[in-house]
Amino acid sequence: MSPQRYGGCVFPQFTPTWQVSVSDGRVADVAWHIYWAQKNLKHPWGAPNKGYPLHRTQATDLIKANRRVSCDTVPRPPGRPDLSCDEYPYAASYEGASKNLDYSCHFLNKDRNSQEGSLKKSWQNSQRVLEEDAFWVEVVKPAAAQEPPQLHEPVGCGHN
Repeated sequence: MSPQRYGGCVFPQFTPTWQVSVSDGRVADVAWHIYWAQKNLKHPWGAPNKGYPLHRTQATDLIKANRRVSCDTVPRPPGRPDLSCDEYPYAASYEGASKNLDYSCHFLNKDRNSQEGSLKKSWQNSQRVLEEDAFWVEVVKPAAAQEPPQLHEPVGCGHN
């Protein structure tokens, strides 16, 4: 776990849920990608009550391997330095692409992609989600929210 100012208890019987909203401008791109992946991949990775939780890893070798498999071989859209590759299940999970061929990736705004990763890591630390601990990912989507058009097409990698 990353260094924290204050200690806390860990309850292994409880599986916490990370919520990411399609209405939150800071992370909306990532939320829509997760929404698409949970609906379209063979397994709904991380979706609450669907039986496929994610498990946190901070092992840098595994995270690098997951990113290498999911994103490093996918051509970057030309003339778009503002985009970065987003993978789901997360590279920082044991269900990432190097261990699981049922994944998705999509090029998203790099600042919002990075922001979601920072917020998720901070949440994991605050919830004491330790190495190999399970967690869920719930996409908050108001009924009136419309999917972006680019999510109706294959997103570029994995088994999507």
